[in-house]
Amino acid sequence: MTRPEALAAVLTDLRAHQVDPGPDGFFTALRHIDLLGHLALRFTADAHHLLSEEIPTTNPAQDALRSSRAAATIGRALAHYTQALPALTKVSDPASRTTINAQLEAIPHHSALRRHLDAAQRTLDEARIELTGAVPPLPTRKASADAKPPATPRPLHRRGL
Repeated sequence: MTRPEALAAVLTDLRAHQVDPGPDGFFTALRHIDLLGHLALRFTADAHHLLSEEIPTTNPAQDALRSSRAAATIGRALAHYTQALPALTKVSDPASRTTINAQLEAIPHHSALRRHLDAAQRTLDEARIELTGAVPPLPTRKASADAKPPATPRPLHRRGL
C-alpha cells in the first residue's frame, strides 16, 4: 500500500467512525490515536528508507521530505486528539447529564471536544496535501431555485439634496 493509499484508508476509517460522548466514543478516540501513531511512524520510516535509497524512486530527497512533512502534520492531528481527551472524559461522565446545571457546565467541554476533533480533521487534510501535493477542491453550494436575486444597492444619500 502506498503512502497516499494508507493515508486515504485511515481518513476514511476516521470519518466512518465518529467520536461521540460516552464509553464507545472514548474507545473510538483511542483507536484513532493508535491509527494515527502507526501512520506517523510508517511515514517517518519511509522517509528514512527513501533517503537511504532502500525504496526505489526518481527523487528520493523530495519524496522523503513529503513523507516527513506528512508525518509531522499527522503528529499535529494526533496532538489534537489527545487534547480532546479531557473534554471527552468530562462529557462522557454520566453525572454530566443528570441535572440541568450539570448539562450547562458540560457545554464548554462539548465545544472543546468538537473544536479539537474538527482541528484534527483539518490537519489530516493538510497531511494529504503535504503528501500528494494535490489540493482538494473546495466544497460548492448548490444554488437554490428559490433563492432571491441580490438586492439592488440604494443610491447614496447626500446631505442637502
